[in-house]
Amino acid sequence: MGFTLSKEQMFYLSALERETGKSARDCIVQNGTVSFLVNGENMSRIIGKNGQNIKKFTEKLGKKVQLFEYFPQAEKFIEKALPNGTVKSVEVRENGQEKTARISFVPSERISVNRNQPKMKALREFLDRGFGIKNIRL
Repeated sequence: MGFTLSKEQMFYLSALERETGKSARDCIVQNGTVSFLVNGENMSRIIGKNGQNIKKFTEKLGKKVQLFEYFPQAEKFIEKALPNGTVKSVEVRENGQEKTARISFVPSERISVNRNQPKMKALREFLDRGFGIKNIRL
């Protein structure tokens, strides 16, 4: 499950650490959005009081910033990455060499989660890179 960071990703990771004093585990850059994978103990420092640190950082970057809290269990990571109250259950299955995450949503919430495409794209990438999960079934 190894991967190589691009120069652009390394730039954003070091910029986050420079601005907030805390590091991120990984980052994904896509379509004007930078998504960071952050350890739980660093999350509040990165966000700052009333969101001041992340607002300032976002303004300096001139890009949208998303934060994902890292959990070592894929199921918990998925559940926490999606909006509160939207996930009914998460199951990770392994079929030979391939892992698939099956996410069940509260019926009224499935549409709103699907509309948040940038977040779902980043979630898919983090799941592939961090957990070896290649497929997500909604």
